[in-house]
Amino acid sequence: MEPAGLAIEHLMLRIRPLNRALRAAVERQQRAAERFARPGLAALCVTNDQVAALLDDIDELAVPPNTGATMPSLALDSREVQIEKELRSQAEAIGFQLPFDVLAETLALLPAEEAALLVCVAPEIERSYGRIYGFVLDDLNRQPPCVELICAIAAGSTQQRLALRRLLGRFGRLRRTGILQPWGEAATEAKQELRLAPAMLDFLLAGPADPTSYFRDREEVVVTKHSDETLISAEIDPATIERSGQALHDRRVGLLGIWGSRHCGQKEVAIAVAKAAGLPLRRLLVTEALPLGITCDDHISQSIQTAAALDAILWIDTEPLTGPGSENLRNFGASLGEHLATSRVPILLTGITPWRPTIILEARPYAEVDLATPSFQQRLNIWERLLPDVNKAQRDDLAARFRVQNSDVRAIAKVARAQAWLAGNGHSASLSDQLETACAAVARKQSHHFATVVKPRRGPGDLILPVALHQQVMEIARFYKAWPRVADEWGFAHMVTDVGGI
Repeated sequence: MEPAGLAIEHLMLRIRPLNRALRAAVERQQRAAERFARPGLAALCVTNDQVAALLDDIDELAVPPNTGATMPSLALDSREVQIEKELRSQAEAIGFQLPFDVLAETLALLPAEEAALLVCVAPEIERSYGRIYGFVLDDLNRQPPCVELICAIAAGSTQQRLALRRLLGRFGRLRRTGILQPWGEAATEAKQELRLAPAMLDFLLAGPADPTSYFRDREEVVVTKHSDETLISAEIDPATIERSGQALHDRRVGLLGIWGSRHCGQKEVAIAVAKAAGLPLRRLLVTEALPLGITCDDHISQSIQTAAALDAILWIDTEPLTGPGSENLRNFGASLGEHLATSRVPILLTGITPWRPTIILEARPYAEVDLATPSFQQRLNIWERLLPDVNKAQRDDLAARFRVQNSDVRAIAKVARAQAWLAGNGHSASLSDQLETACAAVARKQSHHFATVVKPRRGPGDLILPVALHQQVMEIARFYKAWPRVADEWGFAHMVTDVGGI
């Protein structure tokens, strides 16, 4: 069977439990309608019997939850599980992975989130679902999927409905990643209609293999227990990172500034602090390029509210507020300061130049960590770890000449390996030959706003100079390359200001 056929068969298989849940929901709605003596008047008035029944319903909300109650099953039955295994085996045989599985695994969807997705997929496949939805809601004018409908189908108690409503809210993963999108104005959150993302059905019908290209939470920073701590500068005491993370977790520190040069690994330290805090990490982007109709106040407020709802740390790179062109972001900075001063969300600030508005320092407990520029040996350790298949002499030379941060070395390694593959026409080519070009490509982004890159077409042998002067020029070049080692290993760095390096 072709990949598209497997994907469609799997999707229809996953909808079978939804059909069973809909039958149960319809039966519940029928029983509810039978409680009213004169259902034809329901749209015009509320009778004495009806209001008494409704009061009984809300009284049940105060009854302690029945711990033995289970959520209506939207899971596959034993026969369907076997069919699913067979479909997966067929897909694996042709090197294909079922799109629904890819989506669920990549985004770590919960069973309730999968159920909500299927409720919204079904009307895209067959319009009859819309009328059934309207019947379940006792209002045929409400046929599009909505929060109330999904809760009626996939939740069996008030507690389950409230938990599911949180998953379907604007801070839930399905909405944050854009898989489900709110549609229209709703009087209450329960009536909020949800629309399937335009690209979602195409994806589920054997679309692209990577759902994160379409559906992802752009402000989320992934922090895992396997985060690479070996790339954090040795100048930072691990105990400082642990204390900082714990202080943010306990709210003893409301804002933590992490300041240092662009080469000192601010990103790694920020992630390590969030990991030590045991809290999710999100980013608030400082930018002028906001969506149409969204003000900077809206942008900042939404980011802070989402971080608060998820009990997350909010990470803000303040370099745009202090670097070249920051005049255009003056209003953004003022608004940001006001929002952070009145919020209680833990904040991480990073940048080259410290950003410390007085309004924040007056309102919230603030601390900071100053990062030192990595020494030659620390940079060499990074190059050795990320490019172990390059000879030591070349690594030493690169570590001396390029003062780049950890993420830049990762980028250089990826660019060089890709370029080597391309240069080898699909075969293994020399990685060493591609490193100079890769280093230049990554390093240029740091100087494009104040310098123009000129590619040299001449070498030392092209210099027409007297022999003695030529030797002096070459000695200066050799000194420049040797300086990082002399400064760090011989201890001369403290005697002069910072020298060299890109």
